[in-house]
Amino acid sequence: MAHVHLLSSADREHPGRPYPFDELNRMREAAAHDRFGIHTVVDTPDAADLILFVENCHTVQHYHEVRSHPVYQHHTDRCLLHSRHDQPLPLLPGVYASLRQAEYHPERTRTGGYLKAFAHDHVQYDPASASGRYLYSFIGKTSTHPVRSAIMALGDDDAFLFDTDPFWPYGTLPAAKREALQTQYRTVAQESTFVLCPRGIGTSSMRLFETLRMGRVPVIIADDWVPPVGPDWEACSIRIPEAHVPHLPDLLRERRAEAPAMAAAARQTWCDWFARDVTFHRTVEWCLQVQPASRGWSWDTLPHLLSPTHLKSVWRYAGPRRSVA
Repeated sequence: MAHVHLLSSADREHPGRPYPFDELNRMREAAAHDRFGIHTVVDTPDAADLILFVENCHTVQHYHEVRSHPVYQHHTDRCLLHSRHDQPLPLLPGVYASLRQAEYHPERTRTGGYLKAFAHDHVQYDPASASGRYLYSFIGKTSTHPVRSAIMALGDDDAFLFDTDPFWPYGTLPAAKREALQTQYRTVAQESTFVLCPRGIGTSSMRLFETLRMGRVPVIIADDWVPPVGPDWEACSIRIPEAHVPHLPDLLRERRAEAPAMAAAARQTWCDWFARDVTFHRTVEWCLQVQPASRGWSWDTLPHLLSPTHLKSVWRYAGPRRSVA
């Protein structure tokens, strides 16, 4: 049993860090509804075996602000990070929603789900809903990765494909339009035998976990994706190489008969590994698997900081700090 202290390195909300406590509040909500009852939340870091920073900011900000936090400074060997960021750099040990294979170090990191997946009210499981109207579907932005454009080019009459790029930024839409898009997203998924879950900005996708929640079969199209340890992914999902997207309709037709059993396994995987009442327990268990490595930075990941993606993050983070100085 672990005593866990949950916190964020943010001290307040400000323009450079909007909604800083959303992920922390979701993890606290998961802990309050935990059905395992093995690990407990404690109020102070001194009473904790495990200190988990649950952050909602971009990757460079994670490491600077966590490492400079007084709790991290005094309890480095017990501190880990939970990151939902699409393109993280795992300098700190912890659980990351989206890691590339080149940046995954099993002795220091685990992949997990997205906390938002259990918080989205518009994504619901309906055991009475009938799949099969569409062989497969995809509703999402195509601009985030070329594989999504390849999916849109399939032109299959047996599929529902819808590009949401024209509707972004999503938060600026009128409430009625947002609700209509959410209803469409849920309804189409429930009417689909398979739901395509291609990579976007990151290698993982919240759509994957929402699909599990709705009890539909996710088709994972992300060559660099690192699956979370534990679930039987072969039983509940299909994984297709990005280069095979042109052959996807035929591949899925060949596996249509497997869909009912896989859909049931998908729903069970959600309930056992990613639902609100199991998320805290699973996250702590993953953290305990890598906690012996929690001794600060992982220097072997530093070369990845030179990638264009992470250099842009450094520049975005440093810019406001330079202007303040």
